[in-house]
Amino acid sequence: MKTIPITVTSVSSEHRGYLFLSKTVCNQLGIRPGQHEIQCGGVHLSVRVAYPMHENSSICTFSPDVIESLALLEDSRLFLYKTGEMLRIGPVFAIFANVRVKNGEIAGQQGPIFEHLLSLATEERMFAYVFGPQDVTSNKLQGYILHKANGRRQWDLRSVPFPDVVYDQIITRKFENRPDVKAVKQQLLKRLGAAYFNPGFFDKAQVHQWLSARDETKGYLPATILHEDVKRTAVFLERYNPVYLKPINGSKGIGIIKLMRLADGHFFYQIKGKQGIPVQGVQKSPAEVLRKLQPRMKKRAFLAQEGLQLKTYQGRPFDIRVLVQKDETGAWKRTKMFCRIAQAGDITSNLSTGGDALAVAKVLREIYPNPEQTRRILRKIRKLVGTVPTVLEEVSGQQYGEIGLDIGIDTKGWVWIIEVNSKPWKKPFTEQGSMKLVLQSFRRPLLYGKYLAGIT
Repeated sequence: MKTIPITVTSVSSEHRGYLFLSKTVCNQLGIRPGQHEIQCGGVHLSVRVAYPMHENSSICTFSPDVIESLALLEDSRLFLYKTGEMLRIGPVFAIFANVRVKNGEIAGQQGPIFEHLLSLATEERMFAYVFGPQDVTSNKLQGYILHKANGRRQWDLRSVPFPDVVYDQIITRKFENRPDVKAVKQQLLKRLGAAYFNPGFFDKAQVHQWLSARDETKGYLPATILHEDVKRTAVFLERYNPVYLKPINGSKGIGIIKLMRLADGHFFYQIKGKQGIPVQGVQKSPAEVLRKLQPRMKKRAFLAQEGLQLKTYQGRPFDIRVLVQKDETGAWKRTKMFCRIAQAGDITSNLSTGGDALAVAKVLREIYPNPEQTRRILRKIRKLVGTVPTVLEEVSGQQYGEIGLDIGIDTKGWVWIIEVNSKPWKKPFTEQGSMKLVLQSFRRPLLYGKYLAGIT
């Protein structure tokens, strides 16, 4: 398929229903002047193609009524291409999210992320916008676009075409479970299918079941059971020490409970709270500690997971976070990999609750003086990175564009899958790492979006 980079312009309003294309562009598309169908995202209409007065293969000139009907922006840099007999302009890339607006600007922690994505989308010649469920009605779709005005970037809410591709950036389960969000999401999935990517959060128990079903991944999983009754989980606590009780729909490590059998046979528990302040105590037996925790655990489902004897860095627990994303060819690629070092005394290594990020090579060199040990572990990690995303898609039947993979290394040098995250958090800046990798982590979802839209 021939894709032609163009700039959208308009012509005098005395022309209606026209699209002016150079003779060179018409030849590249294999079309002649006359009536043609054109589509921008979900909007299509009939236009009369004609040659302009001056040959310019980089300009795509519309009559104002066509620009308005297609919801295009003057001076947009997009692609013109052809699918079958249909002329296409785009691609149209939408971000579905919980959009919070204050004084006409998108606010909240995702504001800088959306700005980063849409700025890069302009570089990639994409028509990109952000929208929430409140922006969708039965006959109209609105979205927030980013444009420059008076030397600064501004958000503008306007009518937009239905997208070619949707990138799900809903980051809380509470918002995702709202009825209006579910309704819009089902509408988008029904219409777009695989072009709607990262459709939801992972359920930890479901992920464990998916990865346990395949020989290439099941050997890297800690022993895990779903907490369904005290008796069964008490047996699990007697067998493994320590044990982590994790909310199956939790995030950022909040709500995780660490259980540890002490030398005198008592059981110590520690709970990670929302403010990072631990709640802890001691009970005489597994059954007693589970009964003590029952009021907290009955509110949502938990799984019990074997606590691994992991290597530490300077006496602090750590894991390895790997961001894996699809690229412009639709293939999984590793984008970033770094060690997350927990705060002293913390039971998880989440950066959002105070952990530190360090280069994997630096940490491994310090804990493994023998370079061959480091190389062996890195080979195992690369193997998992190349396997887990593919297995998840094959077994789940769902489409993803990126995942976060948390990997642990035990004291014997074995590599373990600790957790898989379908909504990895990406910061638009870095204090210690490579800004080049930060930009790549934001650009790859856009490149994958172009791939889904048929632009390669």
